[in-house]
Amino acid sequence: MAGNIKKTHNLESLNKEILTVKQKYPTLNILYDKKVTYLQGSFPIHYNEQEIDRFVIRIEIPLNYPRSIPRVWEIGGRIPRILKRHINVRDGSACLFLEFERWQYFPPGSTLIDFLDGPIRSFLLMQCCFEKGISWSHGERSHGRTGIIEYFQELTGVEQSDIIVKLIEYVSKTGKKGVRGHLFCPCGSGKIIRKCHFNELIKIQEKNTTQLCHKKTSIYYSTSNSKKCV
Repeated sequence: MAGNIKKTHNLESLNKEILTVKQKYPTLNILYDKKVTYLQGSFPIHYNEQEIDRFVIRIEIPLNYPRSIPRVWEIGGRIPRILKRHINVRDGSACLFLEFERWQYFPPGSTLIDFLDGPIRSFLLMQCCFEKGISWSHGERSHGRTGIIEYFQELTGVEQSDIIVKLIEYVSKTGKKGVRGHLFCPCGSGKIIRKCHFNELIKIQEKNTTQLCHKKTSIYYSTSNSKKCV
């Protein structure tokens, strides 16, 4: 039961969150494997206030939750382990969103209920559309390097992918030092940043500095062909 949650988590807050999940989704059970806590079971998909489908899922709550985001698997054998279905081929986990997009889909203060009702529900609803041959109306992110560039294009409004890469690399290198408006813009225009891509660089820095400066999500890793998402 929830009262036996491992003390490696913040016991009180996680206990409350899991109790709330159990109240709303009683078919999700609590499991333990060594020091890791899981939620596993049948998860209903509602649309227009009606249940239209169910998926059997497994959610791994990391030891440092909520600093790290839970990982999700569909374990009923319905979703093929292919990138086209937004599944990480390496371990079969669901690709819910890019790590850079956490601020949008799982910002600070979010709960397990928010995670279930938001990214997980959207992901599984998209899978329902795939199975029925229906186009997913909310759009899909491309895989790997292309998807990451798409995200920053949307964030900044800059369409040229080569310029996007230069802007990301600049923020990655400057880190917490911030954008220096008197320096030449990394886009190569010859103008100083303040008169060129200042606002775009600020947007990238405000939303993504932590991820960009982290070793595993630096631009040299992120713009490779690997699919880094959560």
